Amino acid sequence: LTQEVDGVIYYFIDNEYYFAGDRIYGDWYWDLEKFCFFCYAALSALPVIGFRPDLIHCHDWQTGLIPVLLKDRFAGGEFFRGIKTVMTIHNLKFQGKWNVRDVEDITGLSGYYFTPDKLEAYKDANLLKGGLVYADAITTVSPTYAEEIKTQFYGEGLDGLMIARAHDLRGIINGIDYTDFSPDNDKKIPQPYTVDEKCFMIGIVSRLTDQKGFDLIAYVLEEILSLDAIQMVVLGTGEERYENMFRYFDWKYNDKISANIYYSDELSHKIYASSDAFLMPSLFEP
Repeated sequence: LTQEVDGVIYYFIDNEYYFAGDRIYGDWYWDLEKFCFFCYAALSALPVIGFRPDLIHCHDWQTGLIPVLLKDRFAGGEFFRGIKTVMTIHNLKFQGKWNVRDVEDITGLSGYYFTPDKLEAYKDANLLKGGLVYADAITTVSPTYAEEIKTQFYGEGLDGLMIARAHDLRGIINGIDYTDFSPDNDKKIPQPYTVDEKCFMIGIVSRLTDQKGFDLIAYVLEEILSLDAIQMVVLGTGEERYENMFRYFDWKYNDKISANIYYSDELSHKIYASSDAFLMPSLFEP
């Protein structure tokens, strides 16, 4: 399947066996098998569609097998020779770990790859580690996080590898496009406008999880909403306790907070456009 948007051609890989259903993630073993298939399919499709990229940009453990395969199954042919890879870490906590025997079977890789200097970590196979070992460059979501993951506290067991690859590791700041989302310019809101100076509007668009620091919001939410000239709008889904927390405060302070427990790209644009401040604490930076 293909689609062209703004001059860019997008290719979609489909497989009803793996990709049918109502959710992206299931149980761990199934996810490992599914994303390993995706890595093989993405590389195998390139000669078929006649597209030879200079660089393949891989994101998180789900694509960690691609840099490995380019050094293994796909290393022999002229087509793939010289293709570079960059591995982006969005959250080092999620690594794609399973026992070595099953991952050998799923990936088709030989035992050569399942050693501590390659895909093995603490006696398990680790797909993210494979990508980080074999990628030509590594990026993550900010310069600060790139430094944090070299430490034991934030390194999730891979800090030694991050230190070893420090020369190839760069942090690129992650954030919003101020041009696209500015309310006087945003094409996805009904009417361009400038903000009301008399009311301070706080926006939250997020997964509602511990990692995002919602415990910190819970401690101060009552205090924030008791202030004059404050409004808050929330958009997102996640852990039930946080969903219910925002529903409760929407009921209690209905004129000051709007809880929208779902996701909508259209509504997210309206929230970004109307907010004076975007509230996003975090237990750790991703």
